[in-house]
Amino acid sequence: EWTVIRQMKGNFHNKDITTLALSVYHGMIAIGRLATKFIVDYEYAKILFFINLPQGTEPTAMTFLNGFSILVIAAGNGEVYFVKLLRSNEHQYQERSM
Repeated sequence: EWTVIRQMKGNFHNKDITTLALSVYHGMIAIGRLATKFIVDYEYAKILFFINLPQGTEPTAMTFLNGFSILVIAAGNGEVYFVKLLRSNEHQYQERSM
């Protein structure tokens, strides 16, 4: 037997989520569909910011590098994107390309 303890509904207008990464270290979930990603504070289920990759880029995997505040996104075109997460206050982050 199991119980749902939290649910996030309506992501990407109820379309498929193609990539997901979780970081307990940062308290974040990265959720993606096609070229759009968003970062969520999973404790409060609040969207912190969006990441828009170049048009036509299809991400295939994502992972957080704990201790470095970096989200790594691999794409189907052979490119790898490193996104530095900069903490500006307790629950806000900024995106910066490396």
